[in-house]
Amino acid sequence: MPKLVPVDLNDPKVYVEPPVEELIKEFYYKIDPTNSHDRILELFKIYFVDNEKFMHKYNREAGKRARKALLELHHLCRQRRKEILSEYQGGKRII
Repeated sequence: MPKLVPVDLNDPKVYVEPPVEELIKEFYYKIDPTNSHDRILELFKIYFVDNEKFMHKYNREAGKRARKALLELHHLCRQRRKEILSEYQGGKRII
């Protein structure tokens, strides 16, 4: 079993930010994304970056931006849910 070594997340030589662009590409589907879908992905990227800054460097302004992005994500998710429901009830084939 490998030995676990503690990592200093404040050390820029050790900590490498995850590739956000690759994570976002996983969310694209075979359908044409809507405006709300694109905006959700943009806001998630903003949230992800600001949350990393807040968690690892305790940047208070980044924490405020992350909370703001989460609030807007909440509203956009509700809007997208309604869009999906109306498409489903309208009989449109998604895939």
